[in-house]
Amino acid sequence: MEAARLAEEGGEAFRAHQLFREAGQFGESVRVLRDDDSPQALAARAAASAAGGDHAGAARLYERIGQLEKAASSYLEAGQYAAAAACLVRWLGGAAADDVRLAECLRRTGDYDELVSRCLTAMAAGGSESRAVESLRRLAADGLVPLHRIAEVETAINQLDAVERQRFEDRIQAWLARARAEVDRRYSEIWGFDLGTTTCAAAIYDTRTRQPVFCPWKGQVYFASTMSLDRDGNELIGLSGEETLMPWLAGHIDATKRRMGRGTVYKIREHDYRPEEVAARLIRHARGLVESFLAAQVRDRVIELARSELGVVRDEWLGPEHDLRIPRPQVIVTIPAYFTNNQKAATRSACRIAEVTLVRLVHEPTAACITAARERRLTDAIAVVDLGAGTLDISLVDVGDNVYEAQQVSGDAQFGGKDLDAAVTKALVARLGIDVPARGAMRRRLEIAAESLKIDLSAQEHATYELRGVGDANLHLELSRTELASILADQLAKLHQVCADFRAAARTPPKHLVLIGRPMLSPLIRETVEAAFGMTRTVVSDPRTAVASGAALLAAMRAGSLDDVLLIDVTPLSLGIRTHDEHDQEHLSELVARNTTIPMKQSKIFSTHSDRQTVVRVEIFNGALDRQSKIGQFLLTGIPPAEAGVPQIEVTFEIDSDCVLAVTARDQGTGQSNSIRIADTTLLSPAEIADLTRRYDRQRATEQRQLGAATARERLRSAAEATMDDDSAAGWQEFRHRRDTHRTAHGPQDAATQRLLVEIFSESGRIELELERARDAVRTSALAALDHVERPHSDLAADLSATNRLTDDLAARAAELRELVTKVARWNALLVREALNEPDPLQRFRNHYAAGDHRQALAAHPEPPDSPTDLSRYAHCLAETGDHEAYRALRRTAPPPTLAQVRGASGFLVHPRLVVIAGPGDVNSVELNGVSRPVTVVRTDGVLTVLELAEPAETAPAQLGYAALVTIGDPIRTAGAVGLIERFEATSFATSLRLPPDAVGQPVCDDLGEVIGVVTAITADGAHVVPIDTVDPLLRAAGFDRHA
Repeated sequence: MEAARLAEEGGEAFRAHQLFREAGQFGESVRVLRDDDSPQALAARAAASAAGGDHAGAARLYERIGQLEKAASSYLEAGQYAAAAACLVRWLGGAAADDVRLAECLRRTGDYDELVSRCLTAMAAGGSESRAVESLRRLAADGLVPLHRIAEVETAINQLDAVERQRFEDRIQAWLARARAEVDRRYSEIWGFDLGTTTCAAAIYDTRTRQPVFCPWKGQVYFASTMSLDRDGNELIGLSGEETLMPWLAGHIDATKRRMGRGTVYKIREHDYRPEEVAARLIRHARGLVESFLAAQVRDRVIELARSELGVVRDEWLGPEHDLRIPRPQVIVTIPAYFTNNQKAATRSACRIAEVTLVRLVHEPTAACITAARERRLTDAIAVVDLGAGTLDISLVDVGDNVYEAQQVSGDAQFGGKDLDAAVTKALVARLGIDVPARGAMRRRLEIAAESLKIDLSAQEHATYELRGVGDANLHLELSRTELASILADQLAKLHQVCADFRAAARTPPKHLVLIGRPMLSPLIRETVEAAFGMTRTVVSDPRTAVASGAALLAAMRAGSLDDVLLIDVTPLSLGIRTHDEHDQEHLSELVARNTTIPMKQSKIFSTHSDRQTVVRVEIFNGALDRQSKIGQFLLTGIPPAEAGVPQIEVTFEIDSDCVLAVTARDQGTGQSNSIRIADTTLLSPAEIADLTRRYDRQRATEQRQLGAATARERLRSAAEATMDDDSAAGWQEFRHRRDTHRTAHGPQDAATQRLLVEIFSESGRIELELERARDAVRTSALAALDHVERPHSDLAADLSATNRLTDDLAARAAELRELVTKVARWNALLVREALNEPDPLQRFRNHYAAGDHRQALAAHPEPPDSPTDLSRYAHCLAETGDHEAYRALRRTAPPPTLAQVRGASGFLVHPRLVVIAGPGDVNSVELNGVSRPVTVVRTDGVLTVLELAEPAETAPAQLGYAALVTIGDPIRTAGAVGLIERFEATSFATSLRLPPDAVGQPVCDDLGEVIGVVTAITADGAHVVPIDTVDPLLRAAGFDRHA
């Protein structure tokens, strides 16, 4: 501040201005340039005014120097729409209607006739490409076109629509074909899918951006790996968190990935589901997301092509009759590297049930490695640790020259993030000290809370969760990262051990460490793995989506959209057959050791176990001799009878690049052989797969009906929300003002005008009641609609019927209201025209003033009226339209206001019997001119209070000014200080007035002596002043309307 003062004293006005502005003293920054009318100074003052919140003052300054675009924007900020419209018209001329701001301004000022004229002019010049078309459509839809312009507007819009719609229909098939072809070429023919334990993600490669693109679900790049059933048996995919606790759900299935290939059956009421069936639903849902994403790209491209040729194209022209679909049946699915053969076979079955073509299964760490190597340009040995919700996979992959060679895989197919959540859930149950069943809603709620706390602690040291409605109370759960580490000590130790064992057994020391999976977002998990490997991780963009991204990249390679890579994989578990030793003990005789590179082929000689044995059963196992590890069997017959151990039977295991195992047994003596290809599941027969596929097809038909019902509900929601934004009451208030101030015209009127005037005065009472009833009916219908769409629905047919009924009812109610609103708008238009045709200028002025149309009032009577009442109204019009110069020429300097004292605060006289003070009131006397006078509290808003004197005061009341005329930098004064308006705040002016504490309530006057505000707070920086307009509602409630 001192530097600014020195610059001002030294004659450096612009430097002083800049320093004051930097200090936030906007009033001072405007003041130092007030005597400089150069464009540079006016622009600087305007910018300072705008920075201080005085947008109207800034607009007037911009207008003075011809910067009309900035002036229009500032007037809009200030809410002075008529002035903004005038600037837009002066700036853009005949093209003003192409700026949507003009429509906003003229709608707010009620200048519908002018808006129609300017829109029609712009349409004639620009046709469908003119933005005025949409403004005119909205005006017609809202019933705001003046009565005498309706036919003209309807004709213009209909002609334009007919021509443009026909042009659209003539070209749509060509645009569709081109758009589908472009999108088909742009996105890979094969997509990638991460089939996760708790979440899934679908991605497809974009050849234009050369990046995988995720196909979203509810705004997220992944969806929950869940299937729920409602009470009617309708299947719902992807519900998560609190959604799974809805009372209308009959059951919920999740984490099925852990049970793949095990013969598990889930039961929900009378419905049975295999894990493969649930996985099929997830895969089909993902395909739907991919194809919906592509359809959206086609739609956008069609609209783009259409608009490039036609200009404006209405979205509804592209309807369901236009085929936007691009099929994408081929997919690469990721699986844990530690999956058994049965689990891999179950995944293939799920793809067949979902009717998608499985191009390849790829191990999740390998897919993630492709992502990481591409993102970070990694080569050499990469250790990939993939901790998902249900499985832990670790792979060592050597990368170089487009070859990804898996050298070693390990992990735990039964350990994952779910186990971490279970440990936290158990700790929460113990901490709460309540009995929680192993299953049920309460257990599920605690599991959700545990997961939420764990996720939050990935980014913060402390986390909280509010568990509402537990009995009669809400439970507040808290957890710190230190406490989480203690709870997860056993799980973290297990993770550390598995990783350390892998590191110790690694054939080649890894050069890079890549961590993927949602749990890897937790610092606890990351630090544990890094410590086990003794190295720092290489960061990937998103550990949660690296697998799906890699699958999409591999899919693009297989489709020829990217340079292909060679994937050399290994067997995660050993493979062998059941044999018996001489003591009749069973053994797993390995033919393929774990971590054997594939493709591979290995043979071994076996013999019979019993004398004269002519048949041998070849039973194939994956990793261990147990029921879950058995992956196939077959018989070799026709062996010549011989002593045990004599026949020579060669068993050969062969695995191709698609991980398909072929096992052959051949009697070397006879050449007799038999074999099996273990590519298909041994748990589901072809007939069973076909039956499950048919069942799923029926379910998909149900889903289509569900989609139709959901779409109908969403349309109903949109319609209901649109009707809630109703401004018909404001239109009626405007009409009533105009009707009450209407005077019969002296000249002749045409028959149509006479009929409409008779209608106005004979029907307005009835229409007011009907409007109120129609508004209530629309609101009731809209609330019923919103209640319906928010409520769960179990009966699909009943839901759709109710939705359609509510939609029709809401449409009918809205049409009734719209018809009444249109009638009132036409009445208003006529009264406006009649007011303009009023021959008496003074009466026209009064009519417009009563309707709140201050600009038209001034236009009707350009010179100040004679009577004091009309003169006061005239001054009000000048203030509201921002005409400072005319206002100042009209008003005389006012005497100082009469102050009032009360309990250490101040007030002032605004009317012979009314006093305004600061604060909530609760007083029974005030001191005026040294005399105590009894008062009663009339009105208060908590900030200001109006008191009524028992007897009228002898002194003249204060002359009240207008906040609309206040600008930053204006000089102001109170009884004991002078200062400036420094800046505008939300509900007050910040000033430079330095006042004692008891000055709260004092009036603040401008240089005319008019009260423009009241002191309500005093700080070290200066007094805060509420505008005098704040007092007007209180004064009107007390019976004094200074604007009447």
